[in-house]
Amino acid sequence: MENIINNASENIRVVLVGNKTDLRDEITRKAEEGGGKKSEAHLDLEDKAKKVVEIADGFNVPYIETSAKDSSGVDDAFASLVDSMIGHGSSGGGGKGKGKGAGAKGRASQVGANGKKCVIS
Repeated sequence: MENIINNASENIRVVLVGNKTDLRDEITRKAEEGGGKKSEAHLDLEDKAKKVVEIADGFNVPYIETSAKDSSGVDDAFASLVDSMIGHGSSGGGGKGKGKGAGAKGRASQVGANGKKCVIS
């Protein structure tokens, strides 16, 4: 984020994307199968997840959790970024979404500077 703040244009839009949520779900499932006792790995993941949310909030950027393996959250990540680019984000700019799936759904369109229409659905 420091690099983006120092080197990118003011019009930059940022979405913080956490990937591999399928691994967290697998660790949680194993903990439940083992009598509900959380492993050190599970507790470490929870701590890291809290820190990531705090970082995203601190920079006022949306945080979306995804899994490339099962494609969950991927559409939401792109929709959140596109919404902020065309001005439909929750705060009109970078937007501030929290937690899983903090993206917009539906259909949006905008005429770009080149006169071409961009449609995202």
